[in-house]
Amino acid sequence: MPGKKRIDIIDQQFGTMLVLKEVDPGSNYTRMFLCRCVLCETERVYSMNLLRKGRITSCKSSACRKDRYKKSQESLDSNRVDGIMPSALIRKTRENTATGVKGVNVAYTKKGTKRYRAFISIGGKTHRLGNFDDLDAAILAREKAEAEYHQPILEKAKLQKARKEIE
Repeated sequence: MPGKKRIDIIDQQFGTMLVLKEVDPGSNYTRMFLCRCVLCETERVYSMNLLRKGRITSCKSSACRKDRYKKSQESLDSNRVDGIMPSALIRKTRENTATGVKGVNVAYTKKGTKRYRAFISIGGKTHRLGNFDDLDAAILAREKAEAEYHQPILEKAKLQKARKEIE
């Protein structure tokens, strides 16, 4: 009866973990491997099953987490224009809005009259554009505010992206 072919994973990398050598088997005779994190040089022992199934992709040490967080923040900051993410300005409208328009909500007065509130958020601050009797007026106010607040940032983002592509 031929035996199973043993899979060799030494010198393979799973996420940030590089497999160094096989160590003594764990409980239930599972194959265990010594791995080193390529970011923080931490060494840990993991089972072959966890590595191959993708359950282990980093060492999860605090130093490594801080490094990954710092790198992700740097990539986010490089995309910002004046502290604002341009991608947030052009997001689609949510499907569960009462009006179907981004930045326009339905509000009811104490008498039960239906009113429309228009607003726009930029740089963490919400600017209230007013209350309107009809939806079209609220939409018009929102579009004017987008031209005033969002358009300059989107234009700067295009210039910034063009400069990055040139470099």
